[in-house]
Amino acid sequence: MARPIIKIEQEPVDRILEFVALAGVLVMLIYSAASYSALPERIPMHFNAAGEPDGFGGKKMIWLLPAIGLVSYLGMTLMNRYPHTFNYLVKITEENARYHYRTATRMINTLKAVIMALFAYIHYMTIQVALGKMTGLGPWFLPVFLVAVLGTVGYFLWKSSQKTGKNGR
Repeated sequence: MARPIIKIEQEPVDRILEFVALAGVLVMLIYSAASYSALPERIPMHFNAAGEPDGFGGKKMIWLLPAIGLVSYLGMTLMNRYPHTFNYLVKITEENARYHYRTATRMINTLKAVIMALFAYIHYMTIQVALGKMTGLGPWFLPVFLVAVLGTVGYFLWKSSQKTGKNGR
């Protein structure tokens, strides 16, 4: 049985999440351009679990994270147009499709905002470390990153399991 194809309209919270995600991408691009001439020839490219730089590259690599962020942003935005193609924990029916599509698209919007905000932070700190103003991301970054991403996924999986609709399982 084919899943229903339903257009899921954005609600105000989705527009806020979209703004946060897009702002994260724009901040990375603008900050890279504004900081590029001041960067040394060698900049941090990787941080260990303690948030300390442990890999370095040429200054042109400062564009890598904004590029990854932009591609991720565009990919998640495009993917969110086709919620009927996602994998779900329950059988999708006419009765439960709107709820599950809304939940899934909200999860993608939330993850997009969280990931772009975290990327923007990493990017900002990378430039600060390269300029000698900071020493690393800080030891709390990895736990915060993991809680933010895994907590988001966990919450929306839980939410999806709460309502199955008629003949939903």
